Amino acid sequence: MPFNPDAHRRRSIRLPGFDYASPGAYYVTIVTRARECLFGDVVDGVMMENDVGRMIWKWVRELPRKFRTVTIDSCVVMPNHIHVVIWIVGADLCVCPDQSIDREPGRTHRCAPTLGSIVQWFKTMTTNESIRTAGTFRSGMLWQRNYHERIIRTHGELNRTRQYIIDNPAQWHDDLYVP
Repeated sequence: MPFNPDAHRRRSIRLPGFDYASPGAYYVTIVTRARECLFGDVVDGVMMENDVGRMIWKWVRELPRKFRTVTIDSCVVMPNHIHVVIWIVGADLCVCPDQSIDREPGRTHRCAPTLGSIVQWFKTMTTNESIRTAGTFRSGMLWQRNYHERIIRTHGELNRTRQYIIDNPAQWHDDLYVP
């Protein structure tokens, strides 16, 4: 069924007015299309990644190389989703080449990736590699549309999120994303 904006009224799940390029910690969950278990299996509470799961890890490690203002705090790849804490630690200064983005040419301003642009790049790179190497996804879709995010605001929340990520494989049988 094609997307019909009148029938499918999607509300944004993002915090209205929040700058998602702001320095801080963000807890992100990205789920596979149709919650298919593509990245491996949980065996005795331990995640055993297959080739696709190892490829997902490779691109997680690439995020700080692609986005200099990003660091990865905690991460787990599960059979059909990934949890990751992404820190945006600052912004680079860059020069605007033209006026196409309503800034004076040659003027320096802050350039920071948004959380959305980081996730979009990650999803694009992982999908492209999975198609190139395995030809696995004929439809070209590895991931569900969108992603879940939460802004981490306190050290306690950060520590609880890290623990949740560590414990996730052991809790797989109770996980929300088990098909």
